[in-house]
Amino acid sequence: MRHSVVFLLGLSCLTSASSLSSQSQKSLEARELLNSTPDKVLSRIERLSKEETKELISQVRQIAKQEYAGSESFYFLISHLEEMQAIQKEQERLQSVFWVFGLGFLLFGGFVLHLIFRMNRISREIQTLK
Repeated sequence: MRHSVVFLLGLSCLTSASSLSSQSQKSLEARELLNSTPDKVLSRIERLSKEETKELISQVRQIAKQEYAGSESFYFLISHLEEMQAIQKEQERLQSVFWVFGLGFLLFGGFVLHLIFRMNRISREIQTLK
C-alpha cells in the first residue's frame, strides 16, 4: 500500500514536471518564432496543426501583454479588421457564385424551353404527315 502511494506521488510529480517543461518549451518556441526571420517562421507555421496554432496564438498574446502594455487593444483592432476583410471577400465570392448559379439556371431554362418548342413543332409535323 505504501509503495503504491509513493509510486502515485512520483508519477504525479513527473507528469507535472513534464507539463511545466512542455509549457516553458512552448513559450521558448513562441519567443523563438517572434525573433526569427519571416521565411523561417512561415515554413514552421505551415506545419502546425490547428491546436498547436491556437496554443501558439495564446502564447504570443501572453508575451505581448508582458512586453507591451497596450497591445491587447491593437490586437483586437487588427483581428477585427482582418475579420471584416475576410467577410467582405466571402461576400464577393458568394455574389460571384450567385451569378454563376443564376446564369446556369437561365441557360438551363432556355434549353428546356427550346426543347419544348422543338418537340411541339416536331409533333405538329408528325400530325401533318399522318
